[in-house]
Amino acid sequence: ATTPNSTLLRSFAFPFACPLGLPLEAHRQRLHERGIAGLRGHLRAKEQLQLACFGAVRDVPLFVFLGRVTHQKGVHLLLECVSAFLRASDGRAQLVVCGQVAAGDAYGVRCAQQIAALRVAFPRNFWASGLARRFQDGLLVTAAADFGVMPSLF
Repeated sequence: ATTPNSTLLRSFAFPFACPLGLPLEAHRQRLHERGIAGLRGHLRAKEQLQLACFGAVRDVPLFVFLGRVTHQKGVHLLLECVSAFLRASDGRAQLVVCGQVAAGDAYGVRCAQQIAALRVAFPRNFWASGLARRFQDGLLVTAAADFGVMPSLF
């Protein structure tokens, strides 16, 4: 396949990766300090997140998107399937969207409108953070998630 970076990528003899993600040891330490590491910690984190977002704890799979609400991330792909997904699950799943919309971004504004409608339609199953600001507790969200959702246009 041809991509804008294909020439650069072919110049390396072996696969490589860049550590752009989380510093894992520091992340693990913070999980332990907050008591949300391991399976028991996951269950505690899930209860905390469900209470904060939905007002009640339910024994259902928790799906989470954590990232910027931008066209590149493909958030619209996720939002377009939420209604069908939650109906197909017969209410036995929850989805949390934690992300920020850049001020004045038309794409983000459209997503925010879809999100508002979904919150009204599925108050026990769909929640999204205040999109005008950065979500503050990514550690809790990552520990609580049963499944991470990563739509993308790449």
